[in-house]
Amino acid sequence: MTYTVKNHGDIIEEEAAELISERFPQYELVWQSYIGNKGNNTIAELPNYPYEDKRKNFAENSYTVLESVFIIDQILKSKIFERTISNFDEYIEFNKAFISVFALLGRMHDTVIKASDILKYNNMHFKESIHKFYEARSIVIHGKKVPLIFDELGFLKIPVLKTDVIDGIAWDDKRNLWTEAKDMETAYVVDTLTEFFDELLFLINNEYAVFYDIIQSELKSLNTKLLFEFKRVVIYDADTDLPYIPPSSGSVTISPIDVYGFKAKADRKQ
Repeated sequence: MTYTVKNHGDIIEEEAAELISERFPQYELVWQSYIGNKGNNTIAELPNYPYEDKRKNFAENSYTVLESVFIIDQILKSKIFERTISNFDEYIEFNKAFISVFALLGRMHDTVIKASDILKYNNMHFKESIHKFYEARSIVIHGKKVPLIFDELGFLKIPVLKTDVIDGIAWDDKRNLWTEAKDMETAYVVDTLTEFFDELLFLINNEYAVFYDIIQSELKSLNTKLLFEFKRVVIYDADTDLPYIPPSSGSVTISPIDVYGFKAKADRKQ
């Protein structure tokens, strides 16, 4: 049998199965051949594989990429950036989502690079191709507030962010004042975030195809493949003794009680 995220993944992988299938299919190919999930918070067995720490480190970074992808997708689907702002509470909720998306874009960028570094190939072109997302994230997360511009209906725009690939006048938090934003090219926030997310995910999915080829080559040279073994374990809250989360991903490599403070009881029904 073959591992699939829909049937053998953890809660995020299961919930993200459709997203993975449609927009991040290379994630599953890598996961089902190199990571897997035995259903009890451990990655699948890879017989006679001599680099387990490498595999676990890769798995943890890869899982973090997916988690970030999934959360951004959920934020965008909430339509929060497509609503008008009419009061302070809405403004705060908008800002929380806005900052979260850029933080998660940065985490996608950082952890996919770490995953690629672990595989030890020439990933310089890939790093260069996604660098603008790191720049954009840094402007929003580490710079002063990006000026928000209301259109006549109350929808929000921001100036184009100054990255290496942008020519002309654009928002540079180190040089520009908020009053200068009116003279810059602007775009609706929903369009900016959607385009950033779509492009970064596209590039990452393509690079996962490179990951897959490298991993397959290594496994073939070692004459090994994942051993399919799966048994669901229900995780219970230590205080309430109620089911809390489904079995964790194979990307989690230590005991659930150490990670979550929960106890696992395989003999209980969900």
